Amino acid sequence: MTLTVDGKRYQVDLSKANFDEWVAPLVKAVSPSRASRRTTRRPKATKRATVKRTTVYAGLSTKDQSAVRAYLKRPSGRIADEAVKAWKAAGKPKG
Repeated sequence: MTLTVDGKRYQVDLSKANFDEWVAPLVKAVSPSRASRRTTRRPKATKRATVKRTTVYAGLSTKDQSAVRAYLKRPSGRIADEAVKAWKAAGKPKG
């Protein structure tokens, strides 16, 4: 095992004899305190590509969005692209 302390690299022999003589007493001495803690190796989180979906409704002006909602009589909720396309095909009527 390689260990770096204060910028100096050391090669540590962790054979059974050396472990029992040097490492085990250290682990036993600090285990109850907060000076050491068990660690687990967790895989790094992978970044997922985010795909921004733009709807037809989101591309409308605020005035047109209000007109679509009035036309569909939907004060809240998601507006489907097909409903906006139907509104445009109807000549953009006022609600």
